[in-house]
Amino acid sequence: MGGVHSGTHNLGDTLWMHERQRQRGQ
Repeated sequence: MGGVHSGTHNLGDTLWMHERQRQRGQ
């Protein structure tokens, strides 16, 4: 269970970082 939760959190964090970079690029 912990592994799955960690993976989901990691994916969300990556998407958040990608979105931040996109906004910064504009």
